[in-house]
Amino acid sequence: MKRKTSSLTRMQRVTGALTAVPTDASDPATELQAIIAELSPHGIAALLVQARTIREEERRRGSRPPLNSLSLRDFVGRVHDVADGAITGVLGNRVFVAALYRLFEERGEASGCTLTEFKERLAMAQRAGWLMLERWDSPGHDPSLAKSEIRVAGASYHFVLRKGR
Repeated sequence: MKRKTSSLTRMQRVTGALTAVPTDASDPATELQAIIAELSPHGIAALLVQARTIREEERRRGSRPPLNSLSLRDFVGRVHDVADGAITGVLGNRVFVAALYRLFEERGEASGCTLTEFKERLAMAQRAGWLMLERWDSPGHDPSLAKSEIRVAGASYHFVLRKGR
């Protein structure tokens, strides 16, 4: 993908006023410096906003990696840890899927993982026998019900069963 450069930057490059920074694919910091050198002030401002967002997500997450980067076994371990500590979205020893996902979002661990992808991984974990999903079996309607629904082989599930409870 070709990057757009401002006419001032192109003119500086042609006249030699802007020295090109060599890019080294093995050094991301050098590559980032080269990219910044070619950006307009507007581009730098946009990059700064994105960098701040990433930094805040990483601070919230701490040393915990995002969900989408975990193996299925590690994913199940994180789900059990968060479900066991959940306070909201809890019904007995079960946690609504949507409430559980929201907890991961608040911790910054859901970046790059949508609710749909989260549900798919929960279904895979259940098929592997590493996680128990349960369905809504009471009359009435809870707002979290539709958001939490996972359809697997004709059955609907809405909860993750807590392991430690």
